[in-house]
Amino acid sequence: MSCLQPMGMSSKNTGSRNTGCPRFLEMFMGFPIFADNQDELLTAKEIATELRVSKAQVYKVMNGEVKGCARLPTISIRRKKVVRRSTFEKWKQDNELNGCLS
Repeated sequence: MSCLQPMGMSSKNTGSRNTGCPRFLEMFMGFPIFADNQDELLTAKEIATELRVSKAQVYKVMNGEVKGCARLPTISIRRKKVVRRSTFEKWKQDNELNGCLS
């Protein structure tokens, strides 16, 4: 299957999704693929798992609704919000002492 085929189309027209293409995000979403994982994109669920809080709490932080806690900068992809790993690590370091999620 070629990476240039539209999503959902296979060479045999089986209807299987083109999820194995390493350049999928770059081609269809306009986001470059990075070799290191410092700029991988994290979902709210992944951030919630790492911080051991609920996904709802993560969305509150993303929207700046938690007092004493800086807003977590996001990238919007349609209705989905994602955060670069490097941005998340800097945000954690900046908010480490005030315990805004405890």
